[in-house]
Amino acid sequence: MSHVPAATRALRLLRHLAAQPGPVSATALARGLDMPRSSVYQLLEAMAEEGFVTHVPEEARWGLGVAAFEIGSAYLRHGPLERLARPLLVRLAEQTGATAHLGVLHGSDTLYLLKEQPADSPTL
Repeated sequence: MSHVPAATRALRLLRHLAAQPGPVSATALARGLDMPRSSVYQLLEAMAEEGFVTHVPEEARWGLGVAAFEIGSAYLRHGPLERLARPLLVRLAEQTGATAHLGVLHGSDTLYLLKEQPADSPTL
């Protein structure tokens, strides 16, 4: 284990939550991570305060929060495809007066990576 065990546990917890199909109970998290339930609750509360996890009280379950999405989205902005494509999308949006998107196929779905709108375009 690292020199910062709490950080390692928190990251393991986030990774475990991300691998689940939906929100899970703290008990299931503790069992899946082989961690004391009290430690899991403490980590969840701290991460909830920062927005990385969210509690679903009606189900007594925990899921990923908006901050986890923001971190994942920030990762995309650092990728070479997005860095190279953004100036082209900006120019395309300005020249056509329409919104420009960059998407990639992910199986039968399209995963949208970037969206650029012309400066005078209304937003939803």
